[in-house]
Amino acid sequence: ITIGIMLILIMAANTSFADFPRLCALQAGDGFLPRQLTTQGSRLVFSWGIVTLSVAAIVLIIIFDAHTSSLIPLYAIGVFLSFTLSQFGMVKRWLRIGKIKPGQEISVRNAHGDTDVLKYDKYWRLKMVINAIGGLMSFIVMCVFAVTKFSEGAWITVILIPTLVFIFFRIHTHYKSVAKTLSLSGRAVHPERRPIKTIALIDDIHAGTVQLI
Repeated sequence: ITIGIMLILIMAANTSFADFPRLCALQAGDGFLPRQLTTQGSRLVFSWGIVTLSVAAIVLIIIFDAHTSSLIPLYAIGVFLSFTLSQFGMVKRWLRIGKIKPGQEISVRNAHGDTDVLKYDKYWRLKMVINAIGGLMSFIVMCVFAVTKFSEGAWITVILIPTLVFIFFRIHTHYKSVAKTLSLSGRAVHPERRPIKTIALIDDIHAGTVQLI
């Protein structure tokens, strides 16, 4: 049993370190996390995401004195929250598909910025009901965990998740403010001839880089 539990935890940890940095990179690309999280290291992985997750794991182990039973409520609430959001996200998708006429296709943008093609599905009502039931059950389980395990450590997740969402939107607001400040929209650009030729490596042209011209 101990070996089985160890293998499960190893797989769970491997999944976290494989997907969390990628998720952070996607969020950072949309401007909800620092841009540094989109940087890939020499091994073609998102190094800053791995470092962030490692530091968070170390802090949790120290706070809970390495008692995995105390960490279960945090894990459970996070898992069932993601299940709830995924299931209700599918309900929204089936509602959108239900508005498509048979034989018709529409293109929509997904969370990665790519284009998905939605086609009519005659079983969309049944699938929507299944996802709705799954989302409701996941939501109920999450609430039960949050209430019954609140004093055993679940309070950290209940407080932490809204706080993180607030921080994400503050970061997004900051990036939008910086983009507006650097925007060339409505600005006249007048390059000056200089006797010295200089090569400046830039990744974008905005109000800050125009000053180099």
